[in-house]
Amino acid sequence: KIKATPLGEATAIIAVTANSFEENKALMVATGCDGFLHKPILVNEIFDSLNKHLGMRFVYEEESAKMASAGLSSAEAAALSPEALLGLPESLREKLKQAADTLDHEEILGIIDEIRSLDRGLADRIAALAENFDYGKIQNWMEPESKKDGCRIP
Repeated sequence: KIKATPLGEATAIIAVTANSFEENKALMVATGCDGFLHKPILVNEIFDSLNKHLGMRFVYEEESAKMASAGLSSAEAAALSPEALLGLPESLREKLKQAADTLDHEEILGIIDEIRSLDRGLADRIAALAENFDYGKIQNWMEPESKKDGCRIP
């Protein structure tokens, strides 16, 4: 119905689905969808879709500038790595991953408080990213190496 009006005809519709079957894509195209995002959705996929369908361009700060604005030295920024998270309990890492994947800022802040009781420095570094809404960096820390190489893990 959206595409039936002159204003709606120009509206980009992006389907978000947990299903990636080709026959469902055909159905979505037939109903007026312009694009698809499959769960789990990474932040950069949202921005790429906005660029593709709306022509929106995003200007990104240099990572070092973000860390400096967050009050982190280059040595502290260098210490931000997936290995730094391995000292946390698996359940806490999984909660952080889920919150970052769903962009749940309040949940991330709560998890940071839990992390702070275990590792204050790590909690401060994650908090700096969260305060800059840099969930992509948090997600990248949480991704298995196979997914970083472009492979999707269900």
